[in-house]
Amino acid sequence: MNWTVKVSRGDVVGVGKIKVPRTMTFNYEIPMLTFLVIGEPDGGFVSTCLNLHIDGYGKQDKAAVDDMLENIDYFLNANFSKLPIDDAWLNLRDLGHFEPGELELWNAYRDIQFSLASKGISMDSVPALKERIALLQQEMTNATLKDDIMKALKQIISSLQHRIKQLEAENLELKKTNVVLMYYTPLRNMKLKRRGDV
Repeated sequence: MNWTVKVSRGDVVGVGKIKVPRTMTFNYEIPMLTFLVIGEPDGGFVSTCLNLHIDGYGKQDKAAVDDMLENIDYFLNANFSKLPIDDAWLNLRDLGHFEPGELELWNAYRDIQFSLASKGISMDSVPALKERIALLQQEMTNATLKDDIMKALKQIISSLQHRIKQLEAENLELKKTNVVLMYYTPLRNMKLKRRGDV
């Protein structure tokens, strides 16, 4: 059954997470941020960071995400350059507190997150991949598998390790260029279930 997660501003068309790393020009490690992308009735899109209450707008979903990322970057740099450091962190903490009016957006995010998980679509990060590799390596040493299964597992581990190295290299490059890491999952053509549907 195809259906759309609706909120008062429109239809949720994507969800994502943002990691703002410590860089040469921004020396603070910001916790993972969460966002929704909403298709508005007028045909435009708004991308909303749920943690910081910062929006971005665009004619396409990715344009709205890019605008939101620019606004987050501007806000974080202003927050830490204009306020004393302790006040800057308190400001982020206060923004991160749940407001009663945000329940609709957080519920929509959670609905999408669990629907994606039920379809095997992961929003995991590099540390989760490293943990999975360690578990696979442990299983390989403890188990007596046939040669073809061992080869297949080694190929999977090798490709995961290669991908982690790529992500770590990209992260190092991003730290040099003051760019944020972001994972975005568009929801086009996905079948999602409402609560209570089987």
